[in-house]
Amino acid sequence: MKTQLRFQRHELKYYLPESLYPELMRLISDYMTLDEHLEGTGTDSYVVKSLYLDTVDLRAYQEKLAGVHTRKKFRIRAYGDERSRIFFEIKRKYNNIVVKDRTAGRCEELDKILDQYGGHYPDHERSDGETEVIKSYLFYIPILQLRPVVLIAYDREAYTGVFDNTVRLTLDRNVRCMSGLNTALFYSGTDWMFTADRCILELKFNHTMPFLFRRIIQRLSLWSEAISKYCLCIEKVRQFPQNGHF
Repeated sequence: MKTQLRFQRHELKYYLPESLYPELMRLISDYMTLDEHLEGTGTDSYVVKSLYLDTVDLRAYQEKLAGVHTRKKFRIRAYGDERSRIFFEIKRKYNNIVVKDRTAGRCEELDKILDQYGGHYPDHERSDGETEVIKSYLFYIPILQLRPVVLIAYDREAYTGVFDNTVRLTLDRNVRCMSGLNTALFYSGTDWMFTADRCILELKFNHTMPFLFRRIIQRLSLWSEAISKYCLCIEKVRQFPQNGHF
């Protein structure tokens, strides 16, 4: 059950008009390639599902709105309908730097780890680093009374650098959500609520911004925005209180 434990990188977000998509593809064609999840699949996107946890008073949501520089979010992530491998993630934000700790897990662990009364102990299949991530969940969930508040899904088109695979570009479309209260991570119904139909471009890099990204921003006249899918979806769910409550 090994996986990359920590990501520390810059992440810049932009709304990309679909009319600029062909030019974006032209700009990256010699420098980036479809990521490993898409290469050779014959498809241009995969579905990302995330179940976000928060306190009763939506502390993570409120801190984002207030612009708190140092904050953290807890989420459980899955790719498509792959139930044998889910990811427990703690995402920390320090100004413009994102640090993400994660560990892979099994779907059948989920209810035990989300139990606010605690008592679950991680198995011995994980490395020490992976176990620390799970222990953080087992500590914070009962202490802060964290609970699932919103389930989010979107279609991701992703590229990595040909010469530097730490450089990453993603395009997220069809962002949709529903209340996370009593909703399974692998919910398969059709009554999703869609946010505004806009493509979200993310540029991700570890150190200095690559020249390619500078050129993309300049050529397409893009402006970085503090886009949060989590906040967008919380606000969407709040418009329909019959689908859940906070």
